[in-house]
Amino acid sequence: AKGCLKLGAIADISEAQLLYTASRQALADEKATTMLVDLSQVETLDISTMQILLALKNDVQASGRTFATEGLSAEWKERLEKLGLSLDSVRANLSSN
Repeated sequence: AKGCLKLGAIADISEAQLLYTASRQALADEKATTMLVDLSQVETLDISTMQILLALKNDVQASGRTFATEGLSAEWKERLEKLGLSLDSVRANLSSN
């Protein structure tokens, strides 16, 4: 099962509380083995949104689930890379060595 968060065009401090609440609710859904974040509508993205998304990415991975994104424009990927940030998909490695 997939959990899904869809961000709107404006993903900034004015939307941060709603995004945080939605991300915590999505994380609490233990039936969702993959958390998909749809960024296809994003035009404005600020650091408060990035903090929430990166925390969600880490929490999803720590819970043994997969974090995935779709729709982030090449322009935004380049901006994030310049900052040393990534919203690339990650699969949790559950093998015990």
